[in-house]
Amino acid sequence: MTRGEGLNYSAQSSTVPVRPPAILFGPRFATRPKGGDMARGKSRTAQGREGVEPQQNSETRESGHSGGAYGRVNGQMFTTEFLVEGIKDTPQWKAVPDADVATFVNAARTIFAQIPPGARENESVTEEHIIKPILGLLGWEDLLPQQNLSTWGREDVPDLLLFADGERLQSARRKKQDFERYPFGLAIEESKRWELPLDRADPTIPDPRAPSSQMLWYMRRAAVISNHQVRWGMLSNGRLWRLYWSDARSIAEDFLEIDLAAIVDAPGIQASLFDVPLGLRGHFQKVFYVLFRKDAFQKQSHGQENLTYHEFALREGRDWERRVADDLGRVV
Repeated sequence: MTRGEGLNYSAQSSTVPVRPPAILFGPRFATRPKGGDMARGKSRTAQGREGVEPQQNSETRESGHSGGAYGRVNGQMFTTEFLVEGIKDTPQWKAVPDADVATFVNAARTIFAQIPPGARENESVTEEHIIKPILGLLGWEDLLPQQNLSTWGREDVPDLLLFADGERLQSARRKKQDFERYPFGLAIEESKRWELPLDRADPTIPDPRAPSSQMLWYMRRAAVISNHQVRWGMLSNGRLWRLYWSDARSIAEDFLEIDLAAIVDAPGIQASLFDVPLGLRGHFQKVFYVLFRKDAFQKQSHGQENLTYHEFALREGRDWERRVADDLGRVV
């Protein structure tokens, strides 16, 4: 929710190339990191920060989306190698039936099909008719809207506080103040209007912050006010969905963004040069489903530790990247 009116926002990018064949899911990185760098142990994230300049193509400029066109997977939370290959080795991935993913994709495509061509749906319509229904498909049924993060004023109000179950929701509702309810939550969600850029301020509203900047503040505030019970958040304009983690080294860069409408082949979505390749479209449908569904946000036993699937996947991703670096080092 935005300061003043309470309405608004959509998209940037940050991508990492995949091992042969080289696949770029977005235009942020103009060149592919060389194997020699990986052989010396430098991560793709580090290469992106140090040596490759962000670029915008003509499609980006014409569409008015800061940082890139749609139809891709962006962000530096996970490497592309892990999202394409490594994630398939995780037990949670293996436990999700393909039939469940197909059911989700068909239902999401139906939701997107209800959007009139060329529509500029406002934030309220986007949230009620796109975002909340998709959250429901992902298992997010227990939620509270407009819960104030501040002890005074109403400048910091995420759109949704999400709960693990109805019992936690009811426990939260027994608290009189909004901010007292956050320790019972699991994640927050911030909604923006259909296709509004996520990395640029909306000049039509009083809030000078870009949606992504707004989300960063919400994430930090939610972690503190909830005693670090709420450390995950989602930012969406209906089409783009971002996953944030308050414990990331750089919350601003270490997010995951997926163009859900593009990967489910929603009607009326224009193809982009930087789309996820058709051969990987079904794979990334499952990536989205596995990483954004409620189960991924709940802690489970992993050996002697209780971790969310995201935390487990981040650890696996680092191990996967080290193995890739070692492989490339031997080749070079």
